[in-house]
Amino acid sequence: MKAGRNDPCPCDSGKKYKHCCAQQPGRGNADPPMAVLARAKALHSTAQLAQAEAAYRRVLDAEPSNFDAAHNLGILALQTSRVGLAITLLTQAVALNPQHVHANANLGTAHLLADRLEEALRVYDRTLELDPQLAGAWRNRGTILQRLGRHADAAESFERCRQIAPEFDFALGSMFEARRYVCDWRDYQQNVGSILAGVAAGRNVDRPFSFLSVSGSAERQLHCAKLHAAYLCPRPLAPVWRGERYDHSKIRVAYVSADYRAHVVMHLMAPIFEAHDRERFHTIGVSLVADDDSQILERAKRALSQFINVSALSDAEAARAIRELEADIVVDLTGYTAGCRTPIFAYRPGPVQVSYLGYAGTSGATFFDYLIADGITVPGDLECFFSERVVRLPHGFLPLGAMDPSAAPPPTRQDLGLPDAAFVFCAFCSSYKYNPVTFDVWMHLLREIPRGVLWLRDGDSIMRANLRREASARRVDPRRLLFAPKLPSMNDHLARHGQADLFLDTLPFGGHSTARDALLSGLPVLTCLGESFASRVAGSLLAALDLPSLVAGTLDEYASRALELARHPELLASLKSQLARKLQNAPRFGIHQHCVRLESAFEQMWLRARRGDAPVSFDVSDAASLG
Repeated sequence: MKAGRNDPCPCDSGKKYKHCCAQQPGRGNADPPMAVLARAKALHSTAQLAQAEAAYRRVLDAEPSNFDAAHNLGILALQTSRVGLAITLLTQAVALNPQHVHANANLGTAHLLADRLEEALRVYDRTLELDPQLAGAWRNRGTILQRLGRHADAAESFERCRQIAPEFDFALGSMFEARRYVCDWRDYQQNVGSILAGVAAGRNVDRPFSFLSVSGSAERQLHCAKLHAAYLCPRPLAPVWRGERYDHSKIRVAYVSADYRAHVVMHLMAPIFEAHDRERFHTIGVSLVADDDSQILERAKRALSQFINVSALSDAEAARAIRELEADIVVDLTGYTAGCRTPIFAYRPGPVQVSYLGYAGTSGATFFDYLIADGITVPGDLECFFSERVVRLPHGFLPLGAMDPSAAPPPTRQDLGLPDAAFVFCAFCSSYKYNPVTFDVWMHLLREIPRGVLWLRDGDSIMRANLRREASARRVDPRRLLFAPKLPSMNDHLARHGQADLFLDTLPFGGHSTARDALLSGLPVLTCLGESFASRVAGSLLAALDLPSLVAGTLDEYASRALELARHPELLASLKSQLARKLQNAPRFGIHQHCVRLESAFEQMWLRARRGDAPVSFDVSDAASLG
């Protein structure tokens, strides 16, 4: 039946028939595919995605071999986070036109988003054979290589991107980060200066997580985070929670994370999930990543009241799914780390939105109400550099807990390849946190302690060669650098800590779970307190344990304290005894106690929201209960 002149046009343009097909001879329900394709592209260009998709599908129904329709529909599927559909359509488009550069590049992106890294790399290599000057392809290729752990190759890809397009978003920061993973410190200060200048100028030169290792300034980190929040969410999004009030018998807390898998965040959070008071709290896990078969994920699922996976949904769909849970408090456990999906929170799926644990810094966004920290990580004079209101837990924001009773038996130094008579300085932080300034201090320690060795977390052969070369340049025998290989289990890794003498923290991005692991293993951690959240976590743990002598205020003080402990074994033995007593006799460090304090924070947030009060910063009482 032909449409009436005032009816919607059957071509899906959204216009009245009299203003569309009725005005053009030969059009109507039997429009030529090329005309429909032109309208689909116009709709697509104006973000009318549903109408554009319907029009593209009409073209493909009429002409299954139409490259433009398949290609553009694949792009649209990417834009709406339907990655599986995008792979199907873009594979079809590439088969129709194998030499089309952008179809190949888009297919590579789809494989990357689906975590099919080897296939994504193969497609991007083919793309760059077709057009070696495609800067974005070099950047994405670098991202793939970095995720595959091929950091030196990734740095070369990012550098190729910069050579073609010097101002390409994040190319400089990504290149510098990839180099830091392998301790390639060429032009280090020059790169730091360029990144700082770029951030100050409001350019997207580095991502916030990488920037934590570049600058220890809380003010600069806030500026970088604001830039990134604006990059990820360039315009306000319509909130899916519109002020509704829920009347549940329990406070509903939705924990949203890309780390519902074998990851340190889940190892920290699963015991907290188990400790929640089920009489007062309904806990919901919201996963942003496909399930793995890990034991820790199964443990988390058992502990949670409810669990959903939104990894296959678009940001808008995921936000609506969370809204339908009627969560009173929505907690982001990921922040600006791998797998983050910040726009979900920009859609405001809950009345209270909280940043916790996964990212040690500010989001720089307007849609997070609170950040959970403590008095050491975010003291009052630094609060102005956080976009969130700060909630401070007593005894630290990072749960300390206790050693796993099933811990592996301790190995001997001989088992680990460590010299029996040496003083073993241990630095198990990730290699991207190392830098020339800190390494200068470490090499000074080895020059002053002739029988000392530095025990580092192992990386690839390039990282080891670079660090040995840096040691030689500082007049230290490179054989005094020893590398601890990755072990099959966390228990095995924790057990070997006992053969070290002193853990050395990094600056400006210090150890977090690594410092916690060392302390729980009975190994003293020496840290230098910086200005940023990321530099103060070990200091927070040591303050909770009441071990202030291990917290230095400057790198000179840090070096002097390390030498004092290395030269006076009785002082170190006393510290180890103090640490052991603190861990044994301080129930306040238990997971249950930490969870009670966290619940108190949630209750206070919930009460303020119920009253319609704006978020404010507050300290959680050590009593940690509202009664």
